[in-house]
This record gives sequence, C-alpha cells and structure tokens, in this order.
Amino acid sequence: MKQYFIARGAAIHKLPEISEVTLRTVDALEELGFVELYYWEEGAGLAGPGSREGCDPQLWSTTVPAGLLAILRVAHD
Repeated sequence: MKQYFIARGAAIHKLPEISEVTLRTVDALEELGFVELYYWEEGAGLAGPGSREGCDPQLWSTTVPAGLLAILRVAHD
C-alpha cells in the first residue's frame, strides 16, 4: 500500500523515475496473483507464498494497481 503514497508524492513533485519504480508493484502483483506478500530472492527473483502458505488475495493488493494507474494518468494530464 505504501507504493500508492510514494507514487502520489512522485506525481506531485514531478519525479517520473520514482513513478516508474512504483509500477513494478503492479507487475509483481499481477504475476503472482495479487498475493498478500511477495519478495525478491537473490538468484531466484520474484517470489511469493507457496501453495501451502500465505492466504487468499487481499483487498489492498487488488486495489493498488488501479490506484497507481489513476495517479499516473492524472500526473501525465
């Protein structure tokens, strides 16, 4: 969720390189199925809960992509 606030600040202060980094959150959530937790493992790359751990998709993880994209649309208008 903090990525939303980082993206908002980046848009306000016109820092597109920061905005681009926050979009990686959207990519990771989409790739892993909107899981509650994901992380980067050295050598293995993007990882999330295995089939026996973690939980169902979370509300925050399904709304963050829309929020980030809305901020970026406004920033570019």
